[in-house]
Amino acid sequence: MIERWIEAPRLRLPEDETADRRATWLELFFDLVFAAAVADIGSRLSSDYTVIGLGRFGFQFFLIWWAWTGHTFFSTRFDNDDPLHRILTLAQMFLAAVMAVNANATLASREAGGFVAAYGGIRLLLAVQYGRVVAIPETARFARRQRLWLSMAAIAWLVSAVVPPTWRPAAWTLALALELGASLLARMVAPALPLDPAHLIERFGLFTLILFGQSVVAIMAGMRQRDAWTPGAATSAVLGLLLVFALWWAYFGGLAAANPKSPSPRLHVWTATHLSLCFAIAVAAVGIEHIIARNGERHIRSDVTRQFELLPVSTQRERLHRVAQNFAHVERDFFEAQFARFDLREVENVVDD
Repeated sequence: MIERWIEAPRLRLPEDETADRRATWLELFFDLVFAAAVADIGSRLSSDYTVIGLGRFGFQFFLIWWAWTGHTFFSTRFDNDDPLHRILTLAQMFLAAVMAVNANATLASREAGGFVAAYGGIRLLLAVQYGRVVAIPETARFARRQRLWLSMAAIAWLVSAVVPPTWRPAAWTLALALELGASLLARMVAPALPLDPAHLIERFGLFTLILFGQSVVAIMAGMRQRDAWTPGAATSAVLGLLLVFALWWAYFGGLAAANPKSPSPRLHVWTATHLSLCFAIAVAAVGIEHIIARNGERHIRSDVTRQFELLPVSTQRERLHRVAQNFAHVERDFFEAQFARFDLREVENVVDD
C-alpha cells in the first residue's frame, strides 16, 4: 500500500533522458498558481502605485519568485511525480495562495506576518522534499545541506511572523541571509549536479508567458474602467498592447540564446535575469492599466484617504463598520425628529376623511 504512494526519487541527469523532457501537468498547474499570486499582489500595487507601494510589492514579489524558483530547480533535478511529491507540491501551491491573500496590508501589519509565515511554510516543505533525496548517493551531501539551510531559513521566517513589528526587519535580514547561503551552496555543487537545460528553459518560458498574458488582462481591466474614451486613452491602450507583443516577440525570438543543448554558466545567467525581467513585466502591466484608466481624468486623493488605504485590512473594516453604525444612528434620529413634528390626531383625521 505504501509503495503505491511513495516512490523513491532519482536524480534526473540530462544525459539519462531518452527523450525530450516536457513540463508535467502538475508543474504547469504550479506555475499558474504562483503567477496568479503575482497578479493578486499586483492588484494591491494598483491601488497604491507609489514608491512605498512599489517597495512593498518588490519585497512580496521576491518571496513569491524565490519560492517558485526553489521548487522549480528541485523538480528539474529530482521530480518523480509520485503521490507524495504531488501532495507536497499542492501544499506549497495552497500556501502561495495564502501569501497572496495576506499581501493587502503594510509590512508592519498582522497580515504581513501571515504572508511571511506562509512563505516559511513553503520553504519548510521544500526542505522535506530535499530530505527525500538524501538516500541518493550522488546527492546525499548536497541534499543534507539544502535541508539544513532551508529549515533554518523557514524557522527564521516563521519566528519573524510572531515577533513585534519593530523586530521584523532584523528577522527578515537573517532569513534572507540564510536563503542566499542555500542558493550559493547550490551553485557550488552545480557542476556535479547539472540541470536539464531544455526542461528548465521551458519552465521559465512558461512562467514568463503567463505573466505576458496577465499583462494583457491588466490592460483590458484598464480599458473596462473607462466610461468615455479620449484619444490619449485609446493611444495608451494600443501602445500598451504593442509593448506586450514586442516583449513577447523579443523574448521568445531569442530563447535559443540560452543554449539548451548543455548546462553552462550562460544558463545560470539567463535564469538569474528573469527575476528583474518578470518584476518589470508585472510592474509595467499595472502602470499601463493606470495610464489607460486615468488618461484625461483628474484623480485627487486627500492625505486622509492615502493614510486610510495604508491601514491593515482588518483596521479598515473595523472603521468602516463603525462609520456605518454611526450613520444608522444619525438616520434613525433624523426620522424620529421628523415624525415628532406631526400631530397623530391630525393624521387620524386625514385617514378618516
